[in-house]
Amino acid sequence: MSFQAMAWATEQKLPTREKFVLIMLANYASNDAWDCHPSLNTLAEDTGMSRDTVMRAIKTLESDGMLRVIRRNVDGINLPNVYRLIRSAGSSRTVQGVVAECGEGGSTQQGGVVAECDSNLSLEPINEPVTEQAAPVPAAPAAKVSTSCPAQAIADLFNQILTPTLPAVVILNSDRKAKLKSRWTDSPVHQSLDFWRDYFETVSSSDFLMGRAPGKNGGKPFRASFDWLICSANFVKVVEGNYHA
Repeated sequence: MSFQAMAWATEQKLPTREKFVLIMLANYASNDAWDCHPSLNTLAEDTGMSRDTVMRAIKTLESDGMLRVIRRNVDGINLPNVYRLIRSAGSSRTVQGVVAECGEGGSTQQGGVVAECDSNLSLEPINEPVTEQAAPVPAAPAAKVSTSCPAQAIADLFNQILTPTLPAVVILNSDRKAKLKSRWTDSPVHQSLDFWRDYFETVSSSDFLMGRAPGKNGGKPFRASFDWLICSANFVKVVEGNYHA
């Protein structure tokens, strides 16, 4: 993992979906070159999103110039894409050695590897040291973890999105504030009200969590509560999509 890449990804102002995927990619980036090649299935598991959602986020990040996608195929076998994180739009990054230009049909071949790429876009060979041609960019400062959790704002989002189907949060006591602070500081991704809005909207789309699914053996349907949703184990399950199979 590159701590500089993680710090850079954390500081980007992006929608929750794209930022979460970018941070997960940065988690796999090497220290000397911000390249990584996790599979779509791995990214889907890490983010708790579907493969299609991850692919849409990557497409948006690519079009916004945040990363370059290097698609690989060896002897007709598709390999996981290489994702190269771009520190700043328009920065000049080259590779020691020959740079292959995309030919007609948007593909090029080097050393038995066929890579698809955009028209008129040069593609650096992978697994080569990368050097910056532009002036050195100062290293990004280490990411700071915010401990100031807006507990009341999170509770307000819960009430706005999930009540009256789920019981409203009326009293925000010290125990609830402590659990919210723990979830908030678990990951930089959680430190955004947009994340919590998406989290509660995910809950609202689950028949099981909202009490719309039949109860077991004809019993009363399960219905999530605020305290259940902010409990660590349950929080992870919801984020990972366990209740949307």
